[in-house]
Amino acid sequence: MSTVCFHAQQAVEKYLKSVIILRGIELRKTHDLEALYYLLAEENLPIGLDKLGKLNPYAVTFRYDDTDIELLTRDEAENIVSVVRNWVKEKLENY
Repeated sequence: MSTVCFHAQQAVEKYLKSVIILRGIELRKTHDLEALYYLLAEENLPIGLDKLGKLNPYAVTFRYDDTDIELLTRDEAENIVSVVRNWVKEKLENY
């Protein structure tokens, strides 16, 4: 289960970074979805900070610790990715 959430975090991170780069916003190296959310505050993200925050531990903790993290179900992780992917797709189509 943690593997699914790790890949969900990675997908959302890349989707958000694509809009940040598209908008010409300065981006530092980070895996923190909450930090990326704040960089896109004026973009009206369709998902709340609370949901993105639940994916954050999968970026680093899962990668470097033996701890099994269970903050999200597979369906919740897939839903977050789907919502963000569709939002980014719309942003790219309107660019």
